[in-house]
Amino acid sequence: MKSIEKKLANYIKGTTSEPTEQEVIAWINKDANDFINTLFRILNDCVESINGDKEVKRELSLFKYLSAIIHNSDEINRGVITRKLTKLDEKISRLKEEKINKFSNIKRAYKELEKMRIELYKVQLEVTDRNTSHYDFISYLINNTRNISYAEYILKKHPNLINAKDVNKTSLLFNILNKYIKSIIIISLFYEIVDNITYYENLVTIMLNSKNINFTEQEKRKVIETIYKVINKLSFNKRTIKINQNKIEKLNLLISMLKGTNKNEKRIELIADKYHIDIYFSDALLAKTKLIKSPKISEIEERTEIDDYIITIDDLESLHIDDGLSCIKLDNGNYLLGVHKVTVLGYYPYESRVIQEALNRSSVIYLPRKFTTRDNTQEKIIPMFPYSFAVQTASLLPNKQRLARSHYFEIDKYGNIVNENYLKTIVKSSKKTTYHEIDQVLKKGSSDKRLEELVENLQEVTDILDKKYQSDSLYEGIKESATDCQGNRIKRQGAHNIVYKAMLLVGNRVATYFAEAGYPCLYRVHEINHEDMRKIKEMIDSLTEVYGGEQYKNLYQLIEGMYPKGWYATSGRHDGLNLDHYCHCTAELIRGADIVVEHALEVCYDNRPTDKEMLLLADEIERRAAEINAKQSSIEYFLKEYKGAYQKKRN
Repeated sequence: MKSIEKKLANYIKGTTSEPTEQEVIAWINKDANDFINTLFRILNDCVESINGDKEVKRELSLFKYLSAIIHNSDEINRGVITRKLTKLDEKISRLKEEKINKFSNIKRAYKELEKMRIELYKVQLEVTDRNTSHYDFISYLINNTRNISYAEYILKKHPNLINAKDVNKTSLLFNILNKYIKSIIIISLFYEIVDNITYYENLVTIMLNSKNINFTEQEKRKVIETIYKVINKLSFNKRTIKINQNKIEKLNLLISMLKGTNKNEKRIELIADKYHIDIYFSDALLAKTKLIKSPKISEIEERTEIDDYIITIDDLESLHIDDGLSCIKLDNGNYLLGVHKVTVLGYYPYESRVIQEALNRSSVIYLPRKFTTRDNTQEKIIPMFPYSFAVQTASLLPNKQRLARSHYFEIDKYGNIVNENYLKTIVKSSKKTTYHEIDQVLKKGSSDKRLEELVENLQEVTDILDKKYQSDSLYEGIKESATDCQGNRIKRQGAHNIVYKAMLLVGNRVATYFAEAGYPCLYRVHEINHEDMRKIKEMIDSLTEVYGGEQYKNLYQLIEGMYPKGWYATSGRHDGLNLDHYCHCTAELIRGADIVVEHALEVCYDNRPTDKEMLLLADEIERRAAEINAKQSSIEYFLKEYKGAYQKKRN
């Protein structure tokens, strides 16, 4: 920014012309915060140099550039601007007193300093007005959508919304803190209230850890005073202290956070215990899984041994290899697509301790950083199954016979499913590949002609399925800009799209089988609340009408893409995928829901279920749906807090 500072300094001296609008916009886009610092350095020097011998017309134009930054950048820290403006105002007042005998023309000096102060107030008003106009929007987002991911994402994307104020000039954080305190006071055993507390607890943590927060000492004192009053009421005597122990602990923790004394990194075990996350396996369960080896083929009944050319496609660092693909072109011009996925129920019965432990864990948890285990090893995941089973015994490693469920689909050129079959199989993966490797085969071919032919067939089938399955474009856009459970960017092209479309086909066809047969199934459900979307769009439209749409283009796109998350249920369609029926059933090593669906296939597809078996299955699926949904919520909150503890240590 030295060249910019030099040009502005020369402009103030009158030795060069005023910067053009294009130059100013370019400076803002390059580094708005650095431009702000440059402007304030020059303004401070200008104020110091005022002695009453000239007007400050050129100096006043610098405030115009500050206004341009406020209106054209969402990346700036408006709290910093407010503090710098306050200091500049204080400097003007101090100079009036200290330099009164040094001004060559006291009257003109005072007049020029007041001009500076008026422009200063105008800029400050723009900062305040902008924040006030956002309050209804961000308040609605936080209190009505009640999705911590949405709130965190928008505050990260547009950090200065965190300092929005209501019509009474009360900050958003102050109001959120009071809501959180009230939710603690009325804590009960009802899930909704407990979830309400957890939501505000995580929201407050995110906001207090924000670098952009501009929380005044006056508001902080008011909140802390309120908390102390509540604690006094809750600890009236020994009996009330015992009853309200949990509430008092939460309130004391909040005081520590507000005072900035809660700086020690939490151990992962403490955070996990808070959200009922199991990190370790019992010695008995570890011993049980170590006993399981790949069964001898002669001992396996009712399984078909598959001799297809099968490849697995995963990221280079993936440990859980849970699905593979095969595809041949038939003489009639149709394709026979095979999706072969690990079945953990081939190794353990559904009622076994190992499977029930996995279901209780709900899913593999991928952490933002490695943690040191009690065995002094470094791990980045919290698994559903012990390593010896999930990675060594069950994964579809090359040239190793594994128990699987193979889904075969005969697909014509229009994407119609001519025939389909779901077999309990024994498979042997022919080759372990990566997304990058398959992308290279798609672009350049391969010396391995068998691999090249398979990849070509898979791509042709994927092109057909792309036309057949038309997901909601907005939903697809969200998925492509998000990350998957391993923290990788989700892609819908090349090798990623081949795998995605194959798994989508299996999930849709299996769910459709259950729906048409009238059997119970654990569906993946996704419903769009069109009324909520309409309200959010109206709110964005009102903002763009006031300020003009250009600077809010990204914000509008962000809010428009704020779909609700999916969940598990015994019925319902998937609006995002535009499917009447869909389920998760291809990743039993990393998702508990997939094991439940495999269990339903064993009961209803492999056999003819009795009425009693149907009732028991329906009850089991309904119970598991509620448990998995609740567990997923706990996992999300756990990850938020663990991520926050990690970032605090890193900073």
